[in-house]
Amino acid sequence: MAKDTSSTNPLARLFKTDPYRELFYTLADTFESAVLVLSGTEPRLITCNHQFLLLTGYARKDLETLTSSELFPGEAGHQALEAIAECWNATECQLEEVPFQTRSGDVIPIDLEAHPIVPGKSAILIIAQPSQLRNAAIARQQAEAERLHTVLKITDCILDQGESALPTVLSYAREMFHASHTALYRVSPSSPDYILLGSLPAEFPEFLQASALGTLPKATAWTLGQRPEIELQKAARAAEIAHLRTALVGEQDAWIGLFAV
Repeated sequence: MAKDTSSTNPLARLFKTDPYRELFYTLADTFESAVLVLSGTEPRLITCNHQFLLLTGYARKDLETLTSSELFPGEAGHQALEAIAECWNATECQLEEVPFQTRSGDVIPIDLEAHPIVPGKSAILIIAQPSQLRNAAIARQQAEAERLHTVLKITDCILDQGESALPTVLSYAREMFHASHTALYRVSPSSPDYILLGSLPAEFPEFLQASALGTLPKATAWTLGQRPEIELQKAARAAEIAHLRTALVGEQDAWIGLFAV
């Protein structure tokens, strides 16, 4: 007769009494992802963490009657459950864009990792998160790569063309910031004013007095609806621009210009 391993199964001990169940909740609730435990012998959910409840809208009392097919609906969900069940033959199973149904009936795609709990094939632990989080991370990585590529183009342009590269650099900067306008108020060689280089609406001055930069913070951010504090912010409000950012260029004792986006 096969040896009964139920008494030595860590999972069996974990859920045998309430103190062990509370220990599971305490540990599993430290995960930012949803954690659920599916039965390996019948189509039901054994337990879950708090993040799972937030993701799905279920209450803990719902878990007593909740089946696996309710969580993973349709043919795609059935195929996902079959793949999860097959993870007994491997160390884990990873799936993406799996249909997952919430208590309200909404079906959202999730990415998951399934880990068999041994010995006994009595349960499968699943760590899941909405697929949109992965997609958002990929989008951020792509955007970061694009910004880096633009910075490299700006660097090459400056090294190749020097001072004459400013119009091209401002164009690249507009691309990088996804801005409607970019410009530089650059120190004038013939007067104490700063001359506008770039494209800004007519409401912006063509010259900026040097005294205006003396008390200006190194970087400013203004949004339409806020009270404008400096001349350029007042110009932005008059031009109905939604956002304006400025950054001083140069050293603390010798500013050579003001960058506006």
